[in-house]
Amino acid sequence: MQLGIRLHDVNSALPPQAQTLERRAQTAREEGFSCVHLALSKVIPGVTFDECALTEGLAMHVRWVLAQNELDTAVLGCYLNLAHPDPDRLRNIQSRYYGHLRVAALMGAGVVGTETGAPNPEYKTDAATHTQGALDTFVRNLAPVVERAERLGVSLAIEPVWKHIVYDADRAMEVLRAIQSPNLRIIFDPVNLLYAGNADNRERVIEHAMDTLAEHIAVVHLKDFTREGEELRAVAAGLGEMDYAPILRFLKARDNINISDLRKQEIISQYDRTSIWYLRDIEGKRCIAEGLCYRTFANNPLLFRISREEAKRKISKIIIGVDFGGTGSGHSFVATGISRDYKDVIGLASERHFGDIDPTKLGELFVDFVLKVINVYGMPDVCYADSAEQVLIRGLQKALMNAKILLIIEDAWKTVINGRIRATNRLFGQKR
Repeated sequence: MQLGIRLHDVNSALPPQAQTLERRAQTAREEGFSCVHLALSKVIPGVTFDECALTEGLAMHVRWVLAQNELDTAVLGCYLNLAHPDPDRLRNIQSRYYGHLRVAALMGAGVVGTETGAPNPEYKTDAATHTQGALDTFVRNLAPVVERAERLGVSLAIEPVWKHIVYDADRAMEVLRAIQSPNLRIIFDPVNLLYAGNADNRERVIEHAMDTLAEHIAVVHLKDFTREGEELRAVAAGLGEMDYAPILRFLKARDNINISDLRKQEIISQYDRTSIWYLRDIEGKRCIAEGLCYRTFANNPLLFRISREEAKRKISKIIIGVDFGGTGSGHSFVATGISRDYKDVIGLASERHFGDIDPTKLGELFVDFVLKVINVYGMPDVCYADSAEQVLIRGLQKALMNAKILLIIEDAWKTVINGRIRATNRLFGQKR
């Protein structure tokens, strides 16, 4: 998943010399975006982008400028009226789409994006816009454009908008079913599905659209809205009434189009639903960790308890872990068992020793712990110790040699603390 911006919104308040394709692309990258929605006529002024102007040279130039700034073209916009009632004007509009599709193929653009128009020359909502006749006209005029997209190996994406012919998710599905092409996709803009009559029920409207169109969505637009009487006014994200949490959950759960729905559910099932990681990764919520790290375990510790005899039957590998601490945090010894099928991780024994402990005494405590593990579960396979304390590790190795215990101590692979907590929470989530 990439985060992009409409390129014509970049530097839009600056003088004309800052509004060139080159300067806009440079600013977009500096602001952290990795892709753009490109409307050629709004970014390259003074050019009429009919099919004759949509040349291979133009495509190569635009692609080079964006590549210099490490930007992809997520959407090449061609927002014209495919329901125009004048046949000659319609042919010209379709020709413009053919040109944009050709340029998109040369540029490597994600999709050519379009809205769905209105059945009048003014491109304005009227009494006929939401009729079946208008939809049939749009589908009929869209079909040859999609056919050209198929030949060029490009996707065309329609954007449902309440004021246009395709005004909701169900209407969009009618178009998808009528065209029956893998090259016809959806640009999903949640705010565009809203009007004064359904804005109060926007959660239901947006959830229905996400559920209905999920497998067809190629691009998501994020903006906001405010109310001005009976009209909704589009504003920048975060400046209006929108709650983005459901949309972010949708995006995160479907981030990788190469992962099947079954695999996505499998990934989600690995999370402890009470953990902060589920809230962050799956629900897309901003939150900080406080209180319990392992809430599922704390709420029901008996669920994870295993008898000593069952543990002895299941384990095939024993690992000793050592963490060196000061007088405050103490030194910790932990014995962990791995089941024969590598499915379960079993805590076998642990000790924590506080106070001012010299290396000799620490070695004695460690040997005593290892002998306890051996007497109950058998010989450990390896010991991993805090690699930052090499002097103390040598003391433990000497203590093992003196006790004639052949146990190798290796440096622990230390990752970020959050990574270890996340891994443990996943194991809890899978009841492992």
